[in-house]
Amino acid sequence: TRRRCFGSRAWSKTSAPPYTLRRRASRWKAAAVAAIQEPVSLYEPLYQDGGDAVCVMDQVRDDRVSEDDWAASLCLEKALSHLPPREERIVRERFFSGRTQMEVAEEIGISQAQVSRLEKSALQQMRRWVQ
Repeated sequence: TRRRCFGSRAWSKTSAPPYTLRRRASRWKAAAVAAIQEPVSLYEPLYQDGGDAVCVMDQVRDDRVSEDDWAASLCLEKALSHLPPREERIVRERFFSGRTQMEVAEEIGISQAQVSRLEKSALQQMRRWVQ
């Protein structure tokens, strides 16, 4: 590696010069100080105009996931928890990990046809549980 001199200290091409490290350290310190704040309750009123107060919780939301998606994922997790462990594993590998029936069969040590039957049975049990 090529070496450069900076005052009395040498630094390599792959490392940062001392002034850059000082700048980064000061940014990290500033970020750390900014992060040190008292936690705020989600029920802390932000605004109140005679009527109902607007709380932090009213202002926080996640646009990536709708309430219906959230409820469906909870329902799906509950249905999965009612399956026997081998069938739960098959469903998770097939639908959450995107693996083929052959890949799952090799991993578990059964035939692809058995994976297919177990998967079908598991999905039927889940449908009954969800409805």
